[in-house]
Amino acid sequence: MKGTETLTAPAIEAVGVSKRLGGRLVVSGVDLRVPRGSVFGLVGANGAGKTTLLRLFMGWYRPDAGHLKVAGQSMIGDVADIRQQMVYVGEDGNAFSRFTVAEMFAYASRLYERWDKERCRRLAHALELPTNQRLARLSPGMRMQVKLAVALSARPSILLLDEPTNGLDPVLHRQFLQLLAQEAADGATLVMATHNLVDVERMVDHIAFMFQGRIVYAGGLEDLRQRVRQVRAVLSAPLPASLPPDLAACVWDVEQSGRWCTLTVEGPAEPVTDYLRQQGAEALEVVRLDLDELFQLVMQREGYARDGLVLAQGTHL
Repeated sequence: MKGTETLTAPAIEAVGVSKRLGGRLVVSGVDLRVPRGSVFGLVGANGAGKTTLLRLFMGWYRPDAGHLKVAGQSMIGDVADIRQQMVYVGEDGNAFSRFTVAEMFAYASRLYERWDKERCRRLAHALELPTNQRLARLSPGMRMQVKLAVALSARPSILLLDEPTNGLDPVLHRQFLQLLAQEAADGATLVMATHNLVDVERMVDHIAFMFQGRIVYAGGLEDLRQRVRQVRAVLSAPLPASLPPDLAACVWDVEQSGRWCTLTVEGPAEPVTDYLRQQGAEALEVVRLDLDELFQLVMQREGYARDGLVLAQGTHL
């Protein structure tokens, strides 16, 4: 039975996880399930707690509260076998800066039981990695490419990516994403922490928005797109100052400019469109939002400060 539960468990599960660093609460009460085999986007502004959460997943930090499971196993005690299943790719210091690329590969081959020497050779060739160069002398983008080659050669079932495309030129950026897409197609679970919404929208099927150490939305990306939309209308007269109570509960925001009106709606759009018709709407359109618009709307409801202005506080999704 235990083996069956492990096979069907989420790739990563966090329940009530909190962590303080330097006396500051960096991760606060995080509940999160990363489905096995998913491409999961962890999105938030700099300082939201994304990197700390990934390091908690890796077991490099221990939670101050709550608990974590990876592949159905608790991250308590000896987690060496779990770490064999996970690889982290991100800016993790200069501990290996004196290594050449070849020395880095040789070192990693001793760490990972599933190391694929032939895959490493092919990746080094495809990425045109200078195997005799020291890591310290490589550009940030090239160092990230080396880390990706190490990660993929380790054959992980879970790949944690922390701002993985930082420092990459457009050609390397595209190649990097293609390699990640191939890894996902082969069945690996990818968790990508980033503020690059273009990359996320291209790749992920599940997403979590993080703000001030909290998860403020987590679920399927398509579910979020279906759940939050905008209704745009041309009106014959301005809307009343307040909406009926049943609509006010599901309308996040109302913008009016002349005869144009835009309402951001959570849930079914039909009650809102019916109301607008009653108010004399001459034209109506229900619009799906892109990820950047959705992210900004969710952050606005959380009171995210931008351009020196604190946006209105709201309730969680």
